[in-house]
Amino acid sequence: MNMNNSATENSRPARRVLYYVSLLISLWLPSAWVLAEETAPSANTLQDISYTSLPGDRVEIKLTLSGPPEQPISFTIDNPARIALDFPN
Repeated sequence: MNMNNSATENSRPARRVLYYVSLLISLWLPSAWVLAEETAPSANTLQDISYTSLPGDRVEIKLTLSGPPEQPISFTIDNPARIALDFPN
C-alpha cells in the first residue's frame, strides 16, 4: 500500500469542501460589497473570511463581522456539498 496515495485520498473531501467554499465566496463577495455600499452605515458588514483544516477531514470557517451578528437561517445540501447562512439585514 502506498502511503502517499492514501494520504491524497484522505484529503480529497477536505479539498472538495474548500473548493466549494472558495467558489461560494468568489460568487458572493462581489455582490456583498455592492450591497454593503448601499446599506446604512450602521449595518453589520463582513470584514474577513478565514479557514483552518482540522483533523478528520474537517474544516473550520471563521467569518469576522463588524459587529455581533443576529442568528442566521442556515441549511446544508449534500450533493453538491453546500452550507448556506442567511443573516438578517
